[in-house]
This record gives sequence, C-alpha cells and structure tokens, in this order.
Amino acid sequence: MRLGEALLHLGDRAGARAQLEEALELAHVSPLAQHLLFLVYGVLLQVPDDGGEALALIERAETLFDPRWVCPFCPTFYHLAAAGVCARAGQLARGREFLKRAEHGAERWTGGPWPAALAEARAELLLADGHQPAAADALRRAAEGYAAAGQLLNERKARETLERLQRAPISA
Repeated sequence: MRLGEALLHLGDRAGARAQLEEALELAHVSPLAQHLLFLVYGVLLQVPDDGGEALALIERAETLFDPRWVCPFCPTFYHLAAAGVCARAGQLARGREFLKRAEHGAERWTGGPWPAALAEARAELLLADGHQPAAADALRRAAEGYAAAGQLLNERKARETLERLQRAPISA
C-alpha cells in the first residue's frame, strides 16, 4: 500500500493504481481485513482524475464494508478521502455525511494529523459550496495542523491549495 501511495505522490497514477489493487487483494485475505481495506481504499480514492471513476470506487468500497465488523477508527482516512471525492463531484450532502463519519472516527484518536485532515476535507466541501473565505480559513488550519504533526507533504499540499484559492477571484 505504501508503495502505491509513494507512486501517487510521484505522479505515477497507473503504477499507484496497480500497486493499490494488489494491496486490496492481499487485504481481502488478511485477518486484519476490517482495518486494511479502509486504508487501501483511502489511498485508492485519490488516484482517479475523473470524478465518475472515483465515485465508482466509493460504491465498490461501500459494498464491502459491513457495519457489524467495522473498526471504529480505521475508516477515518477512507471517509476523509470519500468526502473529498464527493465535494469535487458536486455531491455535497453525501460528502458532508462522509465528513461526519470521519469526525466520529477521529474523536477516538486525539492529536496528530486528524484535526488537520478534517479541516482539509471541510475546506473542500466549503469550496464546492462556494464559501471561499471559510474554505481558506479551513485550509490555513489544515496547513498549520499538518506542520505541527510533521506531515510535510500534506502541509505543502494544503498550502498550495490555499495559494491557488487566494489567487482565484471570489465567487458570489
């Protein structure tokens, strides 16, 4: 899974997809499947450039997750990724539901990068809903939170998104 994530950061979407699909196969047969599947899908949702393809991955993932055996924390990263996919695809109500589920999971793990990740997902939803100033505030909190947690790649991504947002004209 980590190789797929690294390939994604390097811009090799095809390589990332192949590695993550292989990681899914291994996760399915693992005794830790209820934890690993969410982690792999969380990264896999970031691979497609196409919103329709990413939404299809959410549908594929959701068919696998039985609430009776879901770990209360492990879905958090997946829920954050799904919230972002939904925001970019214009499915704001669904995105807010994923964000709510992510907030519920993050409550179980205080500190670290979770407040920053929640702020970043919230910013995507706010931006998709046309609330640029609030989205900028959320992105600022995300960047600061990632920096405090030592997550430099995520901090840089949040700061770059914030810079693009600040250069864009404010929509009505």
